[in-house]
Amino acid sequence: MKISIQTFNFFIVSTILLFAFSLNFFGEILNGIYRIGFTDELGILLVLCIGVYILLSLRKVRVYNKDFLILFPLLTLVYVFFYYETFISFVYEYYKLFIFLVFLPVLKFFNAATLQRFLKLLHKLFLLVLSINFVFIVLQYITKNAILTKIGYSELRVSGWEKIGRYTGLFDVGTLGATALLILMLNEIGNKGNKSHKYILILGVLSVIFSSSKASYAILILWIFIYFRKQLLKHFLKIIAGVAAIGTVIFFYTYKAIISKIIQYQFFLENLYNPKIVNLANVEMRAMFWAQSIKIVQNNLFGLGLGTFGDASSKYNPEAYKMPASLWPDQFVYLSDSALSHVIAEQGITCLLYLFVLFFPLLKAHKNAKVYVYMLMCFYFVQVIFTMGFSAGTWPLLFALLYAILYYSKSKKINALFEKAD
Repeated sequence: MKISIQTFNFFIVSTILLFAFSLNFFGEILNGIYRIGFTDELGILLVLCIGVYILLSLRKVRVYNKDFLILFPLLTLVYVFFYYETFISFVYEYYKLFIFLVFLPVLKFFNAATLQRFLKLLHKLFLLVLSINFVFIVLQYITKNAILTKIGYSELRVSGWEKIGRYTGLFDVGTLGATALLILMLNEIGNKGNKSHKYILILGVLSVIFSSSKASYAILILWIFIYFRKQLLKHFLKIIAGVAAIGTVIFFYTYKAIISKIIQYQFFLENLYNPKIVNLANVEMRAMFWAQSIKIVQNNLFGLGLGTFGDASSKYNPEAYKMPASLWPDQFVYLSDSALSHVIAEQGITCLLYLFVLFFPLLKAHKNAKVYVYMLMCFYFVQVIFTMGFSAGTWPLLFALLYAILYYSKSKKINALFEKAD
């Protein structure tokens, strides 16, 4: 049987991308056993490399969204001239900030039909990952978390989960909910009508619930209102009843954690302008670093520079910001537990330009893609408050794929994916 060059190329590109996603998910297991998760970074870099290769192999590259291609270099120049500190810390932070772009070159290879074929393959991988992870969640409850010890997960990881009562299978407690949410969105965009759709939907929602992530719960509830906005008035009582049912399950599943958060953040708001009082004796680590970032911006309106506060990039900057030892014994902050405090401290008001560059292209998306744009924006703004954003595990690569699909949703090659909804 003769295979066309197009079919062969599709096979090669799809295989590489599926391998990249597999590396991305494998990072969760590697992190659980050895406390290192570099394979997710390898997955992202692999996608970037195949994207560059695709661009170089094209005879003619059509520029799509010219406004963005002006704004992006402009922001890069601002960072280089005004936010450069040290080379490694700057490059590392710059890479983290713009992870959401890695799939833009890759999607130049696809049209609506081939993208649909690739997504069908990708959803099979999602179904496999969610199924295996759900089995481990069940085994965690049956064995009281001993299953993870038996497969070699680190004592720190196992005891940490046991202490806070959060069983999330092979995934880290901070990444399962966000990863499942983005899989659910991709499930709606490219998997409707397929047999796996309902299974991914069920496993995805269950994964969000078992994640015990309050941020993921908030996103899921907001998504219900956004996704079913047209049916809201017609089926108002049904939707409210559904949200109330989900909210009730979530509340009783995480009752103690929710009450604790309310008490801590009430204290945080009452003492917002007195960062010395907002310490680990009264609030969780994330809130303390928020208070510090507010203090930093009050004294430095344009921030401290890239790679100076709140993320691993600051490890490579000997002049990184140091907190008072009385508040944080390590002084240097390599994990603020909130991308918002991290970005605000480093960029100050310039972070508004970054957010504009991030979401401006999506505002021009296909009319049938707009609902997913709003969902993705909702996801991002909740996540950056309560997690490390694009530095957080497996979901950034999924975010980048969704971003690229929505970015090209009006292009002639991709728009058929959304015109079906007309």
